[in-house]
Amino acid sequence: MITVKKLAAAAAMLLVLSIVAAGCTEKQESSYEFEGESASWKAVYRIDVVTLITTENGKNKYDTKETAEFVLTYNKDISLLENTKHLAYSFTNGQTGGSEEISFESPPSEGTFIHKSVSSSDEWTNFDFENGSVDAEVVLDGVAEHIKLLPKH
Repeated sequence: MITVKKLAAAAAMLLVLSIVAAGCTEKQESSYEFEGESASWKAVYRIDVVTLITTENGKNKYDTKETAEFVLTYNKDISLLENTKHLAYSFTNGQTGGSEEISFESPPSEGTFIHKSVSSSDEWTNFDFENGSVDAEVVLDGVAEHIKLLPKH
């Protein structure tokens, strides 16, 4: 005779087996911020990293999503940009990065420029967010400035 206890035990066993067969999933979330300055610019790079690690048959599978924002701010009087025609900037941490080119028909009304990006990967991110750096270059009407952004602790 099947009792309620036996049915409950069988259901629990089936649940455990299905969880083991499906594998385990771990979610890791981290946020990092890097800052740096040059003679004319201040740069901030923020990145949020979410990694899902699924273990199946003893092997790890990674699903990583990075949401990043690069904020570039002119740290001098904005009126000095009144004759500006072209701004280009790029940044990289050696693995990912971004770039932007802007042509001005009229003077920029503000000195802050923002680049946002979202990327996904099926690999483990091996960039050292705690100790690494981000390199940026800003070219304003042909004049280049380099910025090294370091982790903000």
